[in-house]
Amino acid sequence: MQNDRIRLKSLLGKVMTAEEAALFIKDGMTVGMSGFTTAGEAKTVPLALAERAAHEELKITLMTGASLGNDLDKILTHSGVLARRLPFSQIQHCERQSILAR
Repeated sequence: MQNDRIRLKSLLGKVMTAEEAALFIKDGMTVGMSGFTTAGEAKTVPLALAERAAHEELKITLMTGASLGNDLDKILTHSGVLARRLPFSQIQHCERQSILAR
């Protein structure tokens, strides 16, 4: 991590890894993420969620303001972490899994 980028030293204790941050997300939660393809998507926490789903029961409803990158939508869908995906998705991955909100 690049702790040297944090100017307010009292915030250093709040810096954590993606895996630690992903532990705040519990089964059944609704999670909001940024979008606008790979330029604006969250990158490391969603991957940590997908990894957790491989080892434990974890299903979330994912809401984004715009599309995630095609790769991230695919990873999240194939990991089984998505119970529902709305309002926008890379449909070819999510439709096959029947997780799009209707």
